[in-house]
Amino acid sequence: MNATGDGTGHSRVLGIDVGSVRVGLAISDETYTLATPLATVPNDSRNIWARIAREMEDRDVDRVVIGLPDRKSTRLNSSHITNS
Repeated sequence: MNATGDGTGHSRVLGIDVGSVRVGLAISDETYTLATPLATVPNDSRNIWARIAREMEDRDVDRVVIGLPDRKSTRLNSSHITNS
C-alpha cells in the first residue's frame, strides 16, 4: 500500500465550492485533468464536515481545493490562488 492508502498509486482531488446556502462538491479523475460534479449539499455545519470526510475516504482523496468567491463580483481572482 502507498501513501494514498489505496494500493494503486492513484488518488483524486476533491473540489469544494462554498456558498451561503449550498456547498458544491466535485471530484477529479486520477490524472487530475478533469473534474466532475459530485453533489450539491446544504451548507449545514452539523452535517457538512461528515459528508466531506466520507467523500474523501470513499474516493481516495489526498488533496482538497476550496473555491473562494470574490465577494464583489462572485468571480475568483488571483489573490485566491496559491501554489503549495
